[in-house]
Amino acid sequence: MTTVAASTCGLFIDGQWGHRDKTLPVCNKHTGEVIGCVARASRDDVERAVAAARRAYREIPLPPYRRYAIFKRASEQIRKRRKPGLARTIAAEAGKPLKEHRSS
Repeated sequence: MTTVAASTCGLFIDGQWGHRDKTLPVCNKHTGEVIGCVARASRDDVERAVAAARRAYREIPLPPYRRYAIFKRASEQIRKRRKPGLARTIAAEAGKPLKEHRSS
C-alpha cells in the first residue's frame, strides 16, 4: 500500500485564503485511509463565494480564447512541476488504479 501524506488547505474566496478550524477528511475510497483534509465551509462562506463568483462573472467577462490561455498555462505549470506523488494522490482520492491517472 502506498502512503500519501495528509495535508490541509484553507478556503480561497474572493481572492483571499482563509483558515477554517473545521475540516473534513479526504479518504482513499478502497482503504478508508485519510489522505488529506479540506476546510469545511460554512453557509456564510458558500454565500460569499457565490456572490464573488457572480460579481467576477459580471465585471470580468472572459472570452473563450482567454479561458483557453488560462487553462493552457495551468496545464503547463502542472506538467513543469509534476511530482511523482501527484498521480498517487489523484488515484487515492478517486479510488482507482494508479495506471489510470498517469499521463505523459
